[in-house]
Amino acid sequence: MKSKLHCVTVTQAELDYIGSITIDEDLMDAANLIENEQVHILNKNNGERFIKYSIDSILGQTYGDFEFLIVNDGSTDQTLPILNEYQAKDKRIKIIVNPKEFSLSFSVLSL
Repeated sequence: MKSKLHCVTVTQAELDYIGSITIDEDLMDAANLIENEQVHILNKNNGERFIKYSIDSILGQTYGDFEFLIVNDGSTDQTLPILNEYQAKDKRIKIIVNPKEFSLSFSVLSL
């Protein structure tokens, strides 16, 4: 993984659709995504209950040559200490801390 989007808004859902997602072209440019690249979707704010499961899922994939950028978007629970533990154990993890919850565009452009 070379790019990470955070705090996206779902604008349409089709439960019977088998395929991919559509990401705005400007956002793809800002995140350095190329058409047809593999995409992992993870959205967490105050996610201490699920964050370990989510991170373990990404770290457990067979492809290991990636940088894992995680934005702590103003969480007020124990999410940040959990993220710091993972970052200390795995050099691929980079934590970006927002002091409060910001928009997706702010988080992506702050990278």
